[in-house]
Amino acid sequence: MSETDDFVTLVNRAGDLVRRRDHAAALPLCKRAAVLRPEDAAVHHNLAVVLQALGRFAESTAAFERAAKLAPDNPEILKSLGIARLRLGDWAAGWPLFGHRLRTADYAAVKPPPMTPLWDGAPLRRGTLLLLTEQGAGDTILFARFAARARRRVGRIVLACPDSLARLLVSAPGVDAVASFAEAPPPAAAWCPLMSLPGRLGIGPGDVAMAGPYLSPPEETRARWRDRLPDRKRRRVGLAWRGNPAHSNDHARSMAFDDLRPLLTRDDIDWVGLQVGAPCPDGLENLAPLLTDFAETAAALERLDAVIGVDTAVPHLAGALGRPGCLLLAAHSDWRWGVGDECPPWYPTLRLFRQESPGTWGPAVRAAGESLDRR
Repeated sequence: MSETDDFVTLVNRAGDLVRRRDHAAALPLCKRAAVLRPEDAAVHHNLAVVLQALGRFAESTAAFERAAKLAPDNPEILKSLGIARLRLGDWAAGWPLFGHRLRTADYAAVKPPPMTPLWDGAPLRRGTLLLLTEQGAGDTILFARFAARARRRVGRIVLACPDSLARLLVSAPGVDAVASFAEAPPPAAAWCPLMSLPGRLGIGPGDVAMAGPYLSPPEETRARWRDRLPDRKRRRVGLAWRGNPAHSNDHARSMAFDDLRPLLTRDDIDWVGLQVGAPCPDGLENLAPLLTDFAETAAALERLDAVIGVDTAVPHLAGALGRPGCLLLAAHSDWRWGVGDECPPWYPTLRLFRQESPGTWGPAVRAAGESLDRR
């Protein structure tokens, strides 16, 4: 077998193992491919992805660095390196690299208004800054906190978002108006993707804490939910167990409801289903049909005593509202949750419970349930 044949066989076998999520078996093949083709950026990128999936983040970052040196204008590699840097807490280096995501195919749907410059963070004392939301609803809820800091540099902020978020985000500090993606973008002096604000503002891991809640539902929506869920002595705790199935890592962050079922053995709590788009199991009061947008969901969460959920929009919203919550994280979770116990203080009312090993939710769920008695 020639070296070329050997290399192609290694890459094909490794790719098949990665598709089956057997990253441990794929790792030695990826390492061998990198030895055979040390100047191939794609090989080092693939090695980095496998190391990342195994939670070997320092080694993964080094492999991403190697790939970026070999392909310094590849946006996918640069974006990956940015995320790796952010995960390790090197936000100063991570934000500019993360900005290359806008050049990848995944971001083709982010459409800035024609002839409007990208904001570089410079003051626009009398100008309007148009912020465009991107990625998932949880990302939008998390990063909406930075609109207030950007507002100190600009005359006005308009936030463009999906209709499902519009009634909620109008409450975000610093946001003067909300525009729907269904409408033509309003005139602006500059635009900026919402998740690029921290880089423009020089935000580091120690700069993200909020003193209190920063989002709220409309008062008439609150009043409606006070009637729907009146006060009672027994606690109500909401559950959310699935994220968007289109998310690239949803297989790791979502769970089957059976993983949460042990919680239902407690008869001192009324358990509430918050999972939109999924059948509601027996034993839960199903609120999902009433959660028609995120303002409705916010008002519902304000009537609950706590929320337990995976890394999707519901726990983010609970945190933004200042409500108690338990966030269940995959062993190797999204970059924003850091590594191990090192996590930026995004939400003071959320407690994080990380898997001890990939795919094993039992200990994290059990610890989250026990934490309800310590509040």
